[in-house]
Amino acid sequence: MAFKPWATVEKVGGQNLSNFTCGVGNFDSWLKNEAESQQRQGRVTTWLAVDRDGEVVGYFSLRHAVFVAGNLQLSKTRAKKLGLEDGASSGILIAKLALHKKWQGKGCGLLLLDEALAKCVQVFNTAAYQLIMVDAARPELVLFYEQRGFFPSGENLRLINTVRSIASDKRNTSLGFDTPHG
Repeated sequence: MAFKPWATVEKVGGQNLSNFTCGVGNFDSWLKNEAESQQRQGRVTTWLAVDRDGEVVGYFSLRHAVFVAGNLQLSKTRAKKLGLEDGASSGILIAKLALHKKWQGKGCGLLLLDEALAKCVQVFNTAAYQLIMVDAARPELVLFYEQRGFFPSGENLRLINTVRSIASDKRNTSLGFDTPHG
């Protein structure tokens, strides 16, 4: 099991982002040039994983989204479990998730995803919703998200899971997830 190379997870705002590079130019550029502005505008909330020296190890961005089950073939029971009885459901989209190149390939990506999922469950415990969604940046990342129970939605590289399933996953108990109620 990898260890978390960060000491805190904090909202973007005033940190030095210049040394961050995940190796994907548009993710690096977005963090450095747009994340703080979009957060101020209420479009997204970006969380930084920061080490003891103040260096950004990784980040993830969350925003509200509506999922419309256009191409997803579901039984009535499965649709109800996903909150898609009417063909659509609200949720949180993990809009961006990136890890500094220095920490890639060491198991830290799943730990960063777990941090994002913990934030999603915290939101659920304040304001209920049904789904957690993620858009895999590349096809080869689908397996990465499937390790935490996400499954293809039928829409490009979007994967979904229910917040209840994420919160009840035994792997996530060490993150201090509350059992969702309601």
